[in-house]
Amino acid sequence: MGVFTAGIKIVERQIWRSIPAYGMAFIEGDHPSFNVAGTAGRLKPYVIFNATDTDTASFVFPVPRDVKPGSDVTFEAQVMIATPHATQRYAQLSFDHQAVSDGDTDDAALGGPENSGDLELVTSGQIWNTFSWTASYSSLGWAADDEVLGVLSRIDPTGSENTSDLYLRRFRIGFVISVGSI
Repeated sequence: MGVFTAGIKIVERQIWRSIPAYGMAFIEGDHPSFNVAGTAGRLKPYVIFNATDTDTASFVFPVPRDVKPGSDVTFEAQVMIATPHATQRYAQLSFDHQAVSDGDTDDAALGGPENSGDLELVTSGQIWNTFSWTASYSSLGWAADDEVLGVLSRIDPTGSENTSDLYLRRFRIGFVISVGSI
């Protein structure tokens, strides 16, 4: 998609900031960020959100310098449940954040939360589910080139809760950017 403005073509596209499980640190909870699962015995990088504790993982990502004002930001999580369920189950993720640039303090309260809403999980277990939700860029309080501290946690869903651990493989943040050319 493109728009011509006074001899300059403005092109918009979406770019992603991807944070794999091994790029996150735990703030709360006692679960390791890696899990040995499956019959091959391979070490698989998952963040494990326990079914009964409040586990919280943090990470840092940059806001693109050419982010389009007034656009939406997309949050995307790839998760699976550890144990199969006979009936439909849900999980919900909460994303809190704090933007910091040069000269700012990092001792401010977190913004958000940007909650995912109920995520309907595949009940057979060991099947990856990819979910996304959006927020208005202007509502987040971020500026171009900010470094954002992201804090991701599992919260209680509205529907029937998944009673087993929730594995997270990655979390992504999608931005709409504007690129101009003559």
